[in-house]
Amino acid sequence: GINAILAGMAQSAFMRQSEHLASGVQTEMGKRLRSLNLKNRGVKQAGFWVMVGASMPSILVEIGFITNKYESRIMKTASHQQKIAEGIFYGLEQYKRDHENAI
Repeated sequence: GINAILAGMAQSAFMRQSEHLASGVQTEMGKRLRSLNLKNRGVKQAGFWVMVGASMPSILVEIGFITNKYESRIMKTASHQQKIAEGIFYGLEQYKRDHENAI
């Protein structure tokens, strides 16, 4: 009925907002990690169980593979962790600014 239609419309809006948020976080992380020669796997969509039914924009950030020796080693360093944290923070901050300006 109408509730399903409204829920679908809300979910679609959250999907667009999630894409915008993910893109911003990806951009900010890329700026900070460019010099490390890591493969940028881009932004992708998938129906991850942990995010199904979220009534807000949501993203999952994958920062590397522990099975990759190089990535596993650098993920343990404070400087790499700082770069990741800054990328996420500044991506969120940009998203917040963009949406505050749109209101």
